Amino acid sequence: FTGVLLWPLVLGRSLYWGDIALYFEPMQRFATAEMRAGRIPLWNPYILCGQPFVGNPQMGVFYPLSMFAPLFSASRFIALSTITHMFLCGLFMYYYLRKWSHYRTSALCGALVYMGSTCLVSRIQFPPMIVSAAYCPLVLAMVDNCLEKGTLRYWLGLTRSIGLLVLSAHPQIAYL
Repeated sequence: FTGVLLWPLVLGRSLYWGDIALYFEPMQRFATAEMRAGRIPLWNPYILCGQPFVGNPQMGVFYPLSMFAPLFSASRFIALSTITHMFLCGLFMYYYLRKWSHYRTSALCGALVYMGSTCLVSRIQFPPMIVSAAYCPLVLAMVDNCLEKGTLRYWLGLTRSIGLLVLSAHPQIAYL
């Protein structure tokens, strides 16, 4: 269902006229142009008299998957990132629920419900929220692993998953 909603974005046409078309796509276009030029987008001179770009928590400049942004147009990168992270929402929720359920079918149903929930699908026009929402179940699963097993491997996994959540560009979800 989410793929159907995002298909126009993959083709380069904007499905939403709101925040994606008016805010995130132009900002991503600027970031992509700066990265293609070999620069870290520290400052955006095109908004009023300029504003810090890297300091804007919704831009996710240092999020690891942002390094693929120069390979695509801004709208296509946003669409592919959103589709990828919607899939990760389901995958990580399945991993988390599998720890609590004896049945794979139950975990799969829970993961599909999380992936297709109106809480996520209605926020597709806010790409950083979708990116951050993918890591919430992973953080919960890593916390469970640390409490249950407590080995260094799981503590490092928790550290990595929290790092990805913080860098994923939506601080409100990370704070929650």
